[in-house]
Amino acid sequence: MVLKQCKECKVFKSKKSYHLDKHGRDGLKATCKACRLKKLKVYCDANREKLREYARNHKEQRYEWLKQDRKLNPKKHKKRQQAYYKTHKKHIEEYYNKYFTSRPGYMAYIRANQTWKNHNRMPKWLTKEHKEEIYQWYRDCAELQWLSEERLVVDHIVPLNGKNVSGLHVPWNLQILTNSENSRKGNKF
Repeated sequence: MVLKQCKECKVFKSKKSYHLDKHGRDGLKATCKACRLKKLKVYCDANREKLREYARNHKEQRYEWLKQDRKLNPKKHKKRQQAYYKTHKKHIEEYYNKYFTSRPGYMAYIRANQTWKNHNRMPKWLTKEHKEEIYQWYRDCAELQWLSEERLVVDHIVPLNGKNVSGLHVPWNLQILTNSENSRKGNKF
């Protein structure tokens, strides 16, 4: 095993402890990863406002770079996402619990939209107002749930996958029914 001495801490470390540098004599940086990280932290603390300003001014460039990186390195991006989730799991779960409990029926609305978009039943010409009306149906369903002993669901008046006729996932094609009534109705119009 070949060891190299770090320029900063003067400790001999393996080649894995150094970043690559094509301009270096041996193809490695002169300082080890740990020393470079310490230097970077000191620099970031000293220039925090300058770095924030730079980030604000180059937001679009960063998004573009991330988009390209995601396309070129999907495995690397997925690993990065998984690592972020592992380190911030508790915070993410608290945020989602708080967000979705303050918005009743939101998860059902999101699931329904994703499902019917996939089946080409949610038209592209729907406006924001139409989508807000659809969300209102799911919100009302969640809020009325406490009045009913049975589970309530948002149903399509004209079924989306009917034998003779197929409807759309639009606000004027929605109604609130109990789960048993919805099951009895099936895909009949």
